[in-house]
Amino acid sequence: MRKLTNAFATGLLAAVLQAQEPRPPIFEAKGYVKDLPGLTAYGAFDSSVASNLVHIRIDLKARLTHRFQARAGMRIRLFTGPLVRNTPGFADAVAEMPGWRGLSGIWLDKAGAVGHTAFDRLNLQYAFRGWDLTLGRQRINWGVHNVWNPNDIFNAYNFLDFDYEERPGSDAVRLQRQLPGDAGFELAWVPGRDRHRHVAAVRYHLNRKGYDLQGLAGIFRDDLVAGIGWAGGIGQNGFKGEASYFHARRHWTDTIGTLTTSLMADRTLKGEWYLSAGFLYNSRPTGLLGGGAISPTLTAKSLFPFRYSGLVSCSRSLATVHTVSLSVVAASADATLLLLPSYAWNVSDAFDLDAVVQSFLSDAGGRWRLQALQFFLRGRWSF
Repeated sequence: MRKLTNAFATGLLAAVLQAQEPRPPIFEAKGYVKDLPGLTAYGAFDSSVASNLVHIRIDLKARLTHRFQARAGMRIRLFTGPLVRNTPGFADAVAEMPGWRGLSGIWLDKAGAVGHTAFDRLNLQYAFRGWDLTLGRQRINWGVHNVWNPNDIFNAYNFLDFDYEERPGSDAVRLQRQLPGDAGFELAWVPGRDRHRHVAAVRYHLNRKGYDLQGLAGIFRDDLVAGIGWAGGIGQNGFKGEASYFHARRHWTDTIGTLTTSLMADRTLKGEWYLSAGFLYNSRPTGLLGGGAISPTLTAKSLFPFRYSGLVSCSRSLATVHTVSLSVVAASADATLLLLPSYAWNVSDAFDLDAVVQSFLSDAGGRWRLQALQFFLRGRWSF
């Protein structure tokens, strides 16, 4: 009888504590307002051009029932300055977005000013007994590497685009299933506007001996794709990697595929130091880096324009509110070198200030020559 009484009291106490826990809000809204003035200099400061970007983001989430929830994310951007005025087709480049029509548009296109609004998240999610179905524009992140993600076949991103922390989304159907032992699988399909643009794949992931492992296979536009990825550690060092192989669906026997592989190691040291090193190999490089910008056609098949690329990065936190960092990217072709120093100041819970420099250099006749330098100062107020 005493055991039964104790069990009843324990259950009653647990029910009371659970009832006292705050329920999640039915509706959530957050976002930020950013201002990003910039200056781009070419050559040995032979010429320079200024720009400014006002960037507003609004993220909404609604819990419709205990199984259904809806999400929406919108970007509102206003580009101004001589850079906008002097760049032919600037508005068309800004408006270029994959996916459904009608979810983005140019609302201002004048000399020196371009305004653009786009939804990069708009989806409905249904969860039931370990299953999760999401329909609509969403972020499908299959990559594990911090910089280069060959497994990220749905949403590859340009790591130099530091002002887009949320990263792009895809118009997709996604089904996920959680399995015992930190395992699971998912299916995803991004329908293209024609048969040459479909992306569909299945991914299975599990954890073995401290390593998160994954494998994927599917269709990437006109290619078949297969990939693997892992994240774990060697001693006190983190160790991650990804590899994807793309091969044309047609003319299988008389074509050569593309192998993209990335590796990285990182470690946190005493004194708030963080160090990392990464490597990227692409068997069929495009060589499209020029003028301080990467081709907007960046995909998981072509994450960086060169056959061999390496990255070394270090950062340190100072007094918990200041962070300084330096990344150096070196590429095999044309002795390309990128220097990427930055400084971040967490002024308050709602306001941050950043300074970012992106320098593009190449070896010309045994001497390093500055091709382009970009300087940005960013203020961000979050709500």
